[in-house]
Amino acid sequence: MSVPPEGAEGRSVGVDFSGGGFPPLKQMGLVLEDAEKSAGFMESVLGWGPFSFVEVEMNDYRFRGERGNCVVKIALGQSGPVEIELIEVLRGDEANPYSAFLRDHGEGVQHVRLDSPANGEGSLEDQLAEFAKHGVEPHFEVSLIWGEFEVDVAYLDARQMCGLIVEVSGPPRMHRDSTAAG
Repeated sequence: MSVPPEGAEGRSVGVDFSGGGFPPLKQMGLVLEDAEKSAGFMESVLGWGPFSFVEVEMNDYRFRGERGNCVVKIALGQSGPVEIELIEVLRGDEANPYSAFLRDHGEGVQHVRLDSPANGEGSLEDQLAEFAKHGVEPHFEVSLIWGEFEVDVAYLDARQMCGLIVEVSGPPRMHRDSTAAG
């Protein structure tokens, strides 16, 4: 266990972002072969969750410069204030961040997500620009449809700086198809 330096309690460490450093950790994303099995263990043994499951189509994403499509099963649960996201690839192009992670590292923590600045008012572009100042660029970008909302998401590869892939997103907006008259 590490102890923060004296006087560092409650202080944001790192770069300046909107006057107070980057937002706090909001989510830990794990890539797994079997999300349901892992969720069962996490609920019964670790006391995390409960988990809810959804299938998500990731269409026309960009991963390491290539376009692709895949379908993933996502399970979401909580451990205290941190959301736990379990990701299982169901089908689609092999060139996606989750299949690449499984191939290169096996199962485990693939990314962390930061809380949106100012409760979702900060733009994705502002976040990407701040990371770019430190040499960190997105290697995965997708526009996700989640119910009636659409949200732009990016993964930033900061492994050489701090050992993490960081997920950032813009504020959710109404999905254009959800407002169409039927």
